[in-house]
Amino acid sequence: MTLVMYHFNPPVKCVYDTIQVKTCIEECKECEVYGMEAAETQINWTQVVPDGVSPEQMVKDQRLDPHILPILLAVEERRRPKLDEISGLSNKARSLWHQFNSLCMEEKLLYRRHEHPSGQPEKERLQLILPEKYVKNTIKYYHSQMGEGNHFGITKTLGHLSRFFWWPGISTDVSAHIVRCETCLKFKGPIRKNRAPLKIFQDGVLHGRWHVDVCDMPVTKEGYRYLLVAVEAFSGWPVMVPMKNQSAETIARALISDVFSVYGAPISILTDQGRAFDSELFKEIMDLYHIRKLRTSGYHPSANGKAERWIRTLKKNLAMLVGKIQHNWPDYIPFVAQAYRSLPHTSHKFSPYEVMFGAPMRTPSTLSQGIPPEVPQMRRDYPYAVREVLAEIHETVRSMNLQAATKMKSYYDRTAMVQPFVAGDKVLLYRRQRKSGESLKLKALWEGPFVIITIINDCNARIERIDPPKDRMIVHMDRLALYPRTEDSEGAWLNLVLSE
Repeated sequence: MTLVMYHFNPPVKCVYDTIQVKTCIEECKECEVYGMEAAETQINWTQVVPDGVSPEQMVKDQRLDPHILPILLAVEERRRPKLDEISGLSNKARSLWHQFNSLCMEEKLLYRRHEHPSGQPEKERLQLILPEKYVKNTIKYYHSQMGEGNHFGITKTLGHLSRFFWWPGISTDVSAHIVRCETCLKFKGPIRKNRAPLKIFQDGVLHGRWHVDVCDMPVTKEGYRYLLVAVEAFSGWPVMVPMKNQSAETIARALISDVFSVYGAPISILTDQGRAFDSELFKEIMDLYHIRKLRTSGYHPSANGKAERWIRTLKKNLAMLVGKIQHNWPDYIPFVAQAYRSLPHTSHKFSPYEVMFGAPMRTPSTLSQGIPPEVPQMRRDYPYAVREVLAEIHETVRSMNLQAATKMKSYYDRTAMVQPFVAGDKVLLYRRQRKSGESLKLKALWEGPFVIITIINDCNARIERIDPPKDRMIVHMDRLALYPRTEDSEGAWLNLVLSE
């Protein structure tokens, strides 16, 4: 690819990023310069026009532009029009009128003088007043061309472009182009990302819902390398089972032996979209126990926050207990679980053990305070008394959990911002997924375009990829961004010669 960027007047052979350049030799056919010595000449870099456009053509185009012509004629006459004389002109023409004292004519072309912040006259630049027909492609080149724009942001692109050109509304036009740039959006993401309002996931009864997840752990001598974590949503009671693999059969066996057979089958189970949880075997187990299978939307683990938060707490406690010997982490699991089950919750002040069984857990610390009182004689209505105590505890937990959830929602929703998507909108999808051999650091994290098929609720939508393969999926609104509405450029202003 051969790229010629500028025409100079007089023509010169430019050296990138320098002011001192050599004039073309006498035999230069491209510039058609005759009788000019090959001496070093200092030029003004702003005296340029887009490649493929001769200075004569630019002179003609400036005079054909309805926004430039009235002010250009006034500059030639060296008479600034009065305010009532420009009242019928366009906004762009009036913007040029406000710059009248900075406008000048050079070689029949209209320029704008740009003073250097230091105020030194020798550092003054001339900016070509660019006709409207060249604006779109000029911005596109200076923003996206490799070695020129490289898809930098608004400030850098505007600064680079204004070294050579100016026109009314240059800042607005540059901003609008970069905001619609598909490449920038796919790699950098939208300027303001979606943040859907928080949904309160109320836990009404004990054993109503269990949150299940699997986390990686260091490999032990026995071959354990995964840990199944199940957290009862209402009480926060955790169950942890070390596993040697995370197959659907192993996970189903652990849930049956350590959860269902001990605490009974829950109403529902919430998991992520792991392969094991979406397998046919796991679905058959759920059907066998009549459990409703719930799952989070893809790459949105906060919906399974109870399990995710407990995993983080578990890893911090295990890190402080195991020290440098990490392969014996299963030995510390019962002690971490016992400590957590006996400690009161921050919102309702009941421990998971107390919510589960109706009485505080007896631990070595409580026994060290003295011999416990003698257990009174068993009452005949003891089961009913325990049931009343549990009912009172559960009612308190329900009320306090709702208050805590409402308070959390009020704080979270302060920064909530949702794009008003509708069915049929083209969107980009945030996906931190890589293929073998790829690096996320060099990969576009926003993919697309997709089209919204259905708006399920305030948080989720069903989308479909426009290009094959046309896979459908349910995603969270936080992972969507409107696809940029780009406009096709007309004409080409770069003199590109493609060569094999």
